Amino acid sequence: MLREKTLDILFIKITNHREAMPDGLRDALPYIDALLDAYNIPKLFVDGYEADDVIGTLAKKAEKKGFQTYMMTSDKDFAAAS
Repeated sequence: MLREKTLDILFIKITNHREAMPDGLRDALPYIDALLDAYNIPKLFVDGYEADDVIGTLAKKAEKKGFQTYMMTSDKDFAAAS
């Protein structure tokens, strides 16, 4: 329970300092979505979690099953998830 509270505090602290999504990226999202649909590439959304949290969770689960995983991102928060 204490760890969950700590994570909530960290999440609030991190998101308070997050820069807004660049307009160019926001404008591109519908096109990216359509492209993924056109190529039948599955998308995974988990309400209440950011992409780096979902990616990290999936990578850890894959490692436990013997897969070697690599994650690369310019997201400064990404390292905080490990």
